[in-house]
Amino acid sequence: MLPRLALLSLATSLLLSVSAKDDFATYSVIGLTTDEKHSSDTSIGVLVNGQIYALNPTDSSTILHQGEAPSGYAYRYVKLSKGTNKTVDQEPFERDPLTSSNTLNEFYGRSWTKKSLKTFSALPGYPKTYDRLDSQYHAENEIPTCHIVANQADIDRLHGYYLQDIDIRVNMTYISANKIDKVHDAKLKIGGRSSRYLTKFAYNLNLPKGQDFEGYRKLKFRSPATDPSYMREKLALDMLHSTGVPASKASYVRLFINQQAIGLFVFAEKYDDTWLTNEFNGGKKPYDYGMLYEGKGGSQSTKSKADLSYHGDDTEYYSQSGYDIEEAPKTETEPLSELISFTKFIDEQLKIQESGQIVADSTTLEIWENKLDVNGFLINMAFEFLNGYSDGYLQNTDNYYLYKDPSQDRFRWISWDLDYVMGSGPVSMKKVAEGDYKKFGGISIRPLMKAVLNVPSYRTQFENHILTFIDSVYKPSIANQVIDSHVEFLKEDVSWDSSLPRMRKGLNFIPVGPHTLENVIHNNATGGDTSIPLAISYLNAIEFIARLNSKVSLERAVNGKTRHSSLYALKKWFQVKTDNVRQAML
Repeated sequence: MLPRLALLSLATSLLLSVSAKDDFATYSVIGLTTDEKHSSDTSIGVLVNGQIYALNPTDSSTILHQGEAPSGYAYRYVKLSKGTNKTVDQEPFERDPLTSSNTLNEFYGRSWTKKSLKTFSALPGYPKTYDRLDSQYHAENEIPTCHIVANQADIDRLHGYYLQDIDIRVNMTYISANKIDKVHDAKLKIGGRSSRYLTKFAYNLNLPKGQDFEGYRKLKFRSPATDPSYMREKLALDMLHSTGVPASKASYVRLFINQQAIGLFVFAEKYDDTWLTNEFNGGKKPYDYGMLYEGKGGSQSTKSKADLSYHGDDTEYYSQSGYDIEEAPKTETEPLSELISFTKFIDEQLKIQESGQIVADSTTLEIWENKLDVNGFLINMAFEFLNGYSDGYLQNTDNYYLYKDPSQDRFRWISWDLDYVMGSGPVSMKKVAEGDYKKFGGISIRPLMKAVLNVPSYRTQFENHILTFIDSVYKPSIANQVIDSHVEFLKEDVSWDSSLPRMRKGLNFIPVGPHTLENVIHNNATGGDTSIPLAISYLNAIEFIARLNSKVSLERAVNGKTRHSSLYALKKWFQVKTDNVRQAML
């Protein structure tokens, strides 16, 4: 007969055993079961306390796997030879034991799911000048996954004819740490103009009427293929938000198409009627939005530019130059009339200024403020100068929007496509790193900038913005903290992205593939006749292409030396530009 103490111990052990068996949790992980590393199909499991438990693809997405396993133990995800418990790959780290009934939606091989990410703080004295409906899809402190599914023949056609304007029907599942959303019957197309020559494409996703994604219908997967730091465009947009001006928000996502990992992208919003409703009316409908014009550079052959110069009242010039009508109210019968009227106003102000006619400063300011949110425009121009933006209004009459805000009955300036910034691009780095704004390309010749700075109060305002941003955003003691936080946030995903095969084989900016002839002959999407930045350097353009076809590590891209004349190390850019501005202006 067992002693009473032994019986008690045995009973306790049995109770604990039953309790442990009942203490299961749901494990969720994103991962592919076929990839370049494993030639045959695999399955995914979770290794808990020495035991492997199978995870199965979910109905939400074939790359999201879920299953039950004991909680309370450290664990790691594994890949198994399909139909067996033979491990062919496993995560090189253990995850902390679960303290809840389920994991977050984790990512195979990634050591964290949520991590704090530092950005630029809102600046005192720069209140928000928009009424934005904040969207949860710009998930803070995590990198969600977007899984696009379509007919494989359509996917092959889209990427085979990459220079042509083709869209295909797709479904998308958006998987963040805590939620899953789906969109159906959307249109996917390759985005951009010159970026179509890259091997890592950008993509546009347009949702059908009746569907929206957190209030938005047009979304962009921006490819950081020209920026080995992966953060320039996001930093530039974050700067604009810190100063209260309207602009797209940006976040990071991982993109998969069918059963292929595409890589790490910047997720941004496209400016359209739904964006206007969300940005300027808090998402409340109906919203009677105004005219939205896009400045898209111009044409080398016709010498036309979207520089806001006046060319008479005939609409033909404007319709054939570098302007696009992005959105127009249904009641608008002459959609170019607002743009023409604004360019005429600028021209009239320049003529008054050049004539020497004396106009009271208060009168001048009132006239201007009735036409344009001048402060918002000057904030954008200050960042074009500080960021050395070689593809914006000043350098290239490109990548900006003018919105006739009906609540103010005046234009608002909105910047766009901020990739060639902070010392990256086919340009003279000496010219874009210039510290004297008066010598920066475009400042003295673009009609709107010239006319505004001819008003003494506005010139002072512009200079004050530059110095404020240097002290509150740009100086290395501030900027480097943001950069370092982004490095920690991105480094595992940058390593993953760099290891992936691209959807187009070959070299960047050298079109090759099975449909090369058709792409070149029927090219209708790259804008091959587009304008050229004032700071263009043809030697650096050659070097730029060479750089895009070589490897620059995240460490070198951020801290140097980059070994490329078309690329500043990111931290060095902030130091050099800050020093140059202070030397010129203080």
